Amino acid sequence: MQIMPLNFKKFIDKKGKEKYFCLEISSSFLRGTLLTSSDQKIEIIDSQFKTLESPREENISKVDPEIIKEFINDIKIPSNSEIIILGSSSFIFTVPAWVKVQRESKEEVEEAELENLISQAVWKFLNVFRPQAVDVLGISETDILLADIRNLGVKVNGHKVLNPIGFKAKTIEFLIEETFVNRDYFRAIEEIFSQKSKPVFISELGLVDSQVVFRSFNFEKPFTLTRFFPGSVLALSCENREKFKEDISEPIISLVGDISWDKDIFISRLSEKLGLSYEPSSKIIEAFYAGEVSSKIEKFIKDLISLEWKDFTKKISKKISPSKPVFIIEDKKIPEFVLRKKEKPKMEKLDIQKIFKKLGFEIGDVEESLFSALAGFIEHYFSNHDDRLNKLARRRAKWLIP
Repeated sequence: MQIMPLNFKKFIDKKGKEKYFCLEISSSFLRGTLLTSSDQKIEIIDSQFKTLESPREENISKVDPEIIKEFINDIKIPSNSEIIILGSSSFIFTVPAWVKVQRESKEEVEEAELENLISQAVWKFLNVFRPQAVDVLGISETDILLADIRNLGVKVNGHKVLNPIGFKAKTIEFLIEETFVNRDYFRAIEEIFSQKSKPVFISELGLVDSQVVFRSFNFEKPFTLTRFFPGSVLALSCENREKFKEDISEPIISLVGDISWDKDIFISRLSEKLGLSYEPSSKIIEAFYAGEVSSKIEKFIKDLISLEWKDFTKKISKKISPSKPVFIIEDKKIPEFVLRKKEKPKMEKLDIQKIFKKLGFEIGDVEESLFSALAGFIEHYFSNHDDRLNKLARRRAKWLIP
């Protein structure tokens, strides 16, 4: 795919606005998005996308840093942009979970005690989830890096509070999130940005999308998110029930399915059925979406798409809980008629504008494909603006964080 330079002048002319570049790294694609922010008003300046030729079946889990470097060089990111990196689970593992700390004191929690309580929570969390990260990333303990740690919420005696100071607490629960990365691979990516800016936020693709949706529900409404990306669909379970084991809950967001699937399969199947090459089949599908085909061809294509969608829903239903609503965020538009079908699970489209507005952000009309970039920015925003407990958490694990 030919990468065209972004609208550099338009980006530079946004005086007085904070500038960000979000890089999404998947085994099947790269996407770079430039955006600006001012007073919680976000504007997408431009976005570039590159399909990667390495097929998933070859089990190539990480993109060659040289390919990323070429992609970045073509984009020409201004040196004062803040960098957000979102990556696949092949090299980034992000996990949020509740940690319970018991108190013996009957006095109110004071400032001096708070840091010790967070320290206990951080180390309990690390003891449980660091070995899991090593296993998920498929690396040795010496090759793992704690890229970030933050606090997403607090409960005193089971009730949510903004700050535990001043409460007579028997138990305090911290919603901790830690992000682990493959050290060597991440350093190689950091080096690509060395002349521009150090990454300010790092998270796992799919999980960060789910987190923004969950945040809009105040982390209370359980659901499953089916996040459509080019080449795959991630199913993520978001759970508000705290199932504790030795004072650590199960992750509130977890990847439960990664299914190889793409809407372009509709074109491929049409190509097979009609004995046409990909290009004319693609044009027929485009004409179908535009309502420019005969009723006979329309029925033929609808039947073909319905069969593929039914096959997909069978695969995804094996991965998710039937008791929770299933939301969908698309990277490419899924035909409305298949979403109205009775196949289970029934998927509900999210109103992404409503989500952003509920969180206090003003965003113009944007393609759903850019949801991850916007989610990365919003989570970075909350990391900085809920910074008191975050700083305490990072201080306790500073020797592990770059």
